[in-house]
Amino acid sequence: MERCFAPKNDYDPALMDSRMPKMDGLEATRRVGRKWYNSQRYVHCGFRKRQAIAEKNGGIRMPCPASRQGFADTEGGLRFRRESLIDSGGFGCELLGLLVPKEWRFSGAVNWDFSKIPPKAAASFTASSPGGGLVAEQFPQAEFFWTEDPTLGYAYSQTGMQSMQPFGAADFLRRLFLPNVRSRVGDPRILSEQPLPELSRHTLDVLNAQMTLFGSISPFQTPFEPRADAAKAVVEYTIDGEVVREDLTASLSYMTSYIPSMFASLSVVSWSANVFGFRAPSGRMDAAAPLFRVVHQSRAENPQWHTNYIRLAATTARDRIRMQQQAFAAMQRVRQTLNETSDIIARGYEERSRAMDRVFDDYSRSVRGTELYADPCAGRTVELPNGYREVWTDGTDYILSDNANFNPNTESLRSWRRMEAAKG
Repeated sequence: MERCFAPKNDYDPALMDSRMPKMDGLEATRRVGRKWYNSQRYVHCGFRKRQAIAEKNGGIRMPCPASRQGFADTEGGLRFRRESLIDSGGFGCELLGLLVPKEWRFSGAVNWDFSKIPPKAAASFTASSPGGGLVAEQFPQAEFFWTEDPTLGYAYSQTGMQSMQPFGAADFLRRLFLPNVRSRVGDPRILSEQPLPELSRHTLDVLNAQMTLFGSISPFQTPFEPRADAAKAVVEYTIDGEVVREDLTASLSYMTSYIPSMFASLSVVSWSANVFGFRAPSGRMDAAAPLFRVVHQSRAENPQWHTNYIRLAATTARDRIRMQQQAFAAMQRVRQTLNETSDIIARGYEERSRAMDRVFDDYSRSVRGTELYADPCAGRTVELPNGYREVWTDGTDYILSDNANFNPNTESLRSWRRMEAAKG
């Protein structure tokens, strides 16, 4: 065995047993790691403690069988880490946070378009299992307008929005989203559709709170009517010969403005759509549902980001900012000081901001099925999905389990502490 540490030639694989006559396999793993630091050392052991020791010394866990790939590697519980979507190019703060399975890849971005008036921010993210078979995805917000008046249509087109007659949430997924976003899949078919009245009500509550805050900065010159709709669709299609199932949730906001004219009142509808989806090979969707449910329910948006966004939009509208540089400067002023207000903003601003906070918090409790837990390691509270008997943390990761006797400290090199629901 010693001769392999001074080879005259390059080698591809080297197979070693955990127990060998002259050298323990774990010691061999250490020596290989020290001499060839960039080598890949895959370990697989039937004894969990020896497996953990080998991994600690530079070994890489063997990939799980296909039936388990992308799932947590902790027996009795699901392990997650928290990810943040940061608006680094705008307000410099977190837009939303969520939990993703420990071994999954996460990528996301907040992209600003300063060619539009006011500037638009499109947030999106993707979380996927190591093999890429399981994917949770937040799609960028789509924005449209609609009016039958050609003069109004031309004016709104200058803002950069696309003209499109409004759809309901289910129709939007069927007639607009799938033909455009999933245009390259084979044999797409809708298996089921379902309205989501609770999500519709929450979307409308958020829209009303945003419009109230907007109006305190830039008073509306015309009457308007807000409304919302939400729906879920389960679709199936083929990619490279594999049948894939995707669960899509769409929430739509509509704002109809009534503009007086010489002969009659004209109307224009500004509407937007947010879509979240998760997909998996058709045969693995049921098994993956607990993972997707945690990712979906754990999404928590930052009300302060949305408050800043409304302030930017309203300030832009009020001041008639038309140049990209001017719009960017306005955003920077909002970012540098949250207290920068005009005399119009000052009256009742804090109360309206708190109202928006309450809207988001209420949704977290009633609709998303989450609960605040006390983190004994970090000394703070963290929002996690409810309904699990055991919740553990090591200060970085979280483990959720339905097993009342589950204890991750039994065979672990890390120190796990039980989390309790926060009081009050």
